[in-house]
Amino acid sequence: SLRKSYRDRGVMYDILSSILAMPDIWTLELAVEATQVASLLAQSTEEHHQKLSTVALKHILTAYRQTIENSLNTPVS
Repeated sequence: SLRKSYRDRGVMYDILSSILAMPDIWTLELAVEATQVASLLAQSTEEHHQKLSTVALKHILTAYRQTIENSLNTPVS
């Protein structure tokens, strides 16, 4: 449902806001999708979109820090 909302920033905002309130449902796949939505919201002229984007990216980086770090430190074969 996140991908279908990419054309409507208001919908993206509502969905991202809702899933941020439910930390138990987060998966790595959801985090990847949410990162894309947050990136799009960061480009908005609306301040509340930008603030939610920052909150979402901070949440993702905090929650998946170890996974990201492991991925970056794994040698490319």
